[in-house]
Amino acid sequence: MEDSQGDVEKAPESESTKWEQETSGSEENVTDNETSSSDGDEEEEEPMFSYSRITGLPPTFFHKDAVSCVLIHESVYVFATHSGIVHLANTDMTPLRTVRNHRASIVDISCDGQYVATASIDGTVVILSITDTQDVVPASFNRPVHCVALDPNYKNTKCYLSGGTAGTVIKSEKGWLRGKKDTVLYESTSTVLAIKWCGTRAIWCTEEGIIVYDTSSSTILQRISRLPNSPQANLYRPQITPSSIDSRVLVGWGSSIWILDLESPDIVLSSFNVEWLLSGLTFFHDNILLLCSRLAEEPELRLMDYTGSETYADELSLVDYSRLGPNDYHLQGSGPFYLVSAKDAVIARERDVKDHVDWLMGRGQFVEAYNSSEKVCDDPTRKRIGLKAVESLIELQSWTDAGKLLKSVLGPDDANEWEIWSKRFLDHAHYFSLGDNLPSDLAGLDDVRTSILEHAATTSSKKLLEYVQNWDFSLYDSQSVLSEVESSTDPTIIDARARLHRQTGDPLRAVEDYLKLGSSNAFKVTSECYLWGDTLPLLAKILRAGSEPDIQSRLSVLVANNLQVSPKKVVEELQNAKEDQLLLWYLELLGSENELLIRPFGDLLVKLYGEFARDKLKVFLTRNDNYNLSVAIQVCDSKQYTEELVYLLGRVGQTQKALGLLLDELNAVEQAVEFAAQHDEAELWNTLIMHSTSKPELVIRLLRCPQVSPVQVLLKVPEHLQIPGLKKSLLQIFENQSAVIDLNYGALAVFRSESKSLLTGLQKSRHAGVKVDAPDDMLDGGGLLVQGEKIMPISELDPQGEIKFGFSTLSNKIRKLARLITFASTNNPAPTASHAAA
Repeated sequence: MEDSQGDVEKAPESESTKWEQETSGSEENVTDNETSSSDGDEEEEEPMFSYSRITGLPPTFFHKDAVSCVLIHESVYVFATHSGIVHLANTDMTPLRTVRNHRASIVDISCDGQYVATASIDGTVVILSITDTQDVVPASFNRPVHCVALDPNYKNTKCYLSGGTAGTVIKSEKGWLRGKKDTVLYESTSTVLAIKWCGTRAIWCTEEGIIVYDTSSSTILQRISRLPNSPQANLYRPQITPSSIDSRVLVGWGSSIWILDLESPDIVLSSFNVEWLLSGLTFFHDNILLLCSRLAEEPELRLMDYTGSETYADELSLVDYSRLGPNDYHLQGSGPFYLVSAKDAVIARERDVKDHVDWLMGRGQFVEAYNSSEKVCDDPTRKRIGLKAVESLIELQSWTDAGKLLKSVLGPDDANEWEIWSKRFLDHAHYFSLGDNLPSDLAGLDDVRTSILEHAATTSSKKLLEYVQNWDFSLYDSQSVLSEVESSTDPTIIDARARLHRQTGDPLRAVEDYLKLGSSNAFKVTSECYLWGDTLPLLAKILRAGSEPDIQSRLSVLVANNLQVSPKKVVEELQNAKEDQLLLWYLELLGSENELLIRPFGDLLVKLYGEFARDKLKVFLTRNDNYNLSVAIQVCDSKQYTEELVYLLGRVGQTQKALGLLLDELNAVEQAVEFAAQHDEAELWNTLIMHSTSKPELVIRLLRCPQVSPVQVLLKVPEHLQIPGLKKSLLQIFENQSAVIDLNYGALAVFRSESKSLLTGLQKSRHAGVKVDAPDDMLDGGGLLVQGEKIMPISELDPQGEIKFGFSTLSNKIRKLARLITFASTNNPAPTASHAAA
């Protein structure tokens, strides 16, 4: 809940000197093992809460009229006094109204959000509307009333609970004729000290203990006894605080604490005693916040977990605390927390990140303050904190950390401040602490960067290379730096020098430096700067510089630039450098780009394939003709590449020599037969037959060859030559011949049968006659006409159309007969002369 600026203010300085020291947590009571190692000073811990006093109450409060109880509700704030006055205020502390409804001290307040009930020791309960000043309902019980609790739905039920010295818990409801109906829920011989309505349950405390009551069934669920060694029950006011998020309830009474769960079968989760007297308690995250006090001592705000272990404590210097006891203090709210005494009222707020930053700044912990301020401070404020942090690091001689922090604090737009701080770093000779953190795009510091680079050139080659890589050369004097490193032989400095040469427009010298290092950057610079012509004498070194697997990719780039650097020159340079392997790779890539480009290098490719890639030589020889056959034969002969040599000898007509190589050197019978079949020369077959007298496997292969007569082969076989598989081969030949004879006889029988059938049909068609209507131009002289099936009438002198369709000769008649057989085989009717002609 927020407070208006006029209602809540920081405590006046005249009263808050001790307050700011003790309630801010700047000093803390420490245990025996937390003392200082030297002078015993207490170790300082950051406070958890910040405090401010409430000033919006009526002027008589705290001075003439002490506050007796307080209620902080989400819809209204209620303050009551010992004189019976009730003050209502909005949540921003603006006053609503102040009324006097009682003649004596008000000891308890309850609120449902629309109505407020007050209980007084004058024996009355008064219920008043927050908004309607005329809606006031008083009730008298004739005995002091110590507690009151409105039904959470009081607006509709008009029901509330109350209790006091009479020892009874009374349920008051709306009765007949605007009257009130009272029902006694509980009777005891002791005073009812506190009561709280928690949903459908109610909890009240008497001198005998704690009662948990179910209002829906009107039954007591559990009686909880007071803990051993507890102080006298009626001396201290019990505190009952329900949780706003679940069914848990805190009960604090004297020095005892109970943690209840109204939905649990056992209800009591835990209970324990503490060392202090309780004035109030509430839930705080996963802990319990306690307002503790002792007579005539400063009250304390303490934090403990659910097991009773304390985790934090603040002493509170409230006004006139020496005259007050535990019942004079009140803890209300769920954050911020209202700490109210009879003479004073304070708001305790959990400290946020902004408070944390302020606390760190106050302790001089500027680095931590800067790191924590990112989301809570504006840019100018954060920059101011950051520069103080840089200054504090410099005072500690932590120049490296100061440089890193300065990079975070200052941006590219702070050129003037960078220049001031840079001079300070350089004056103290902390070049690298500054250089490592200068923004790479920050202009205007040319002299600073040049000084750093010159210093690095003589002290740290690694730093020199790092800065040259990261800084644009326009941000410093490159020539001045080059003059410092021109004669160095350090590899790292050579690398940096190469980069400087390239940046300053001298890429050729950069290539030379990279070649000294064997770096692939030599090729990169050559390619990007189109230095092919200038670097031809160094081409082999450039290609070899760097890792071996990348050579192919470099050659691909070289091929792609064949218009800038001609293949002829590349070949010459690589030959001069005796880089035949590179040359072969280059020519292969060049050929894949454009085969016409490698035609002038056919003989060279034959030699290179013969040297480095025999598996590709045969393919090249068979697919290309741009090489000298004699050169190719010489290469294959010198390398004893018989297979390739056989191919070349076949091309130049030396087939007998080639066949001899296959038979004598390779003993390749199958290849020899294929070679003979490819060239199909009688001399080659005769040579094979002659060799078969000593090669049984050749005999078998020739018997299966259709180009050679089996008889011719068998006649050359010596009588006693053992030929594995000969019998099987001969049987296969005989079977094949028998099958051919049977096939021929079958075909002849079919031919005769078909001829006979067709001849019979022909005779019938010749003797058949039909009457036709002949055209007039065919009736020349009254000659007799005949007409076949589906044909035009023809002359009687040529009834079969043999003369008309050209079948009069013997050869044509045979051809006609074959056509007739063809038609017959497709089950067509006997063809006519026109069909035969077709």
